[in-house]
Amino acid sequence: NADPDVQRDLQAFFRRLVPHANDPSMSYLVHRTEGPDDMPAHIKAALTQTSLSIPVTGG
Repeated sequence: NADPDVQRDLQAFFRRLVPHANDPSMSYLVHRTEGPDDMPAHIKAALTQTSLSIPVTGG
C-alpha cells in the first residue's frame, strides 16, 4: 500500500504481537544468543512467510 500509515500500523502491530526477547512477556524464549531481536524476527518471518521463485534458464 502506498499510504505510509499502513506500514507504520503494521510495524506497530507486530511490535505488540511479538516484542523483543528482553520484554518480560517473552521470557519463555530459549534462543537468545544473537540478541533480543533475533528470535522475534524468526517468529515474525514465520507469521508473514513469503516466497519468491526466480526461474533461471540457460545458465
